[in-house]
Amino acid sequence: MKNILRITFISSIVLILTACSKEPSQDEVYAAIDAKLRSDFSEITEKKIFGISAANISGINAITIKNIEKISCTPGEKNTASCDILVDYSYDVSEESLLKLIGGTGQNRSLRKYKFIKTSQGWTHVNEQ
Repeated sequence: MKNILRITFISSIVLILTACSKEPSQDEVYAAIDAKLRSDFSEITEKKIFGISAANISGINAITIKNIEKISCTPGEKNTASCDILVDYSYDVSEESLLKLIGGTGQNRSLRKYKFIKTSQGWTHVNEQ
């Protein structure tokens, strides 16, 4: 009985400390940046240039998220945090694509700084710094 109470107490403390975190967790970072990259991709490929979709011109068909890793975060004011995030993704490009013609590979791996804000819905991406 004592062990059950101890486990319940420790689990409660861990949950409380996690809820009061001053920075987003790895899962929250992944979800926010994944959503941002997919949204940006859709926005770019849906644009029209002289009536032709940018996706057709560029030859970019899809985005593949390979990895999003939180490296470090610095808490800011008013429920914000500035985080260094390693982002690794690639575009699925056709052989005849404009990107391939100019020597692009569709691969992108970079360390970027993102700003997050904690709302009632959890941590969300605010903007790239």
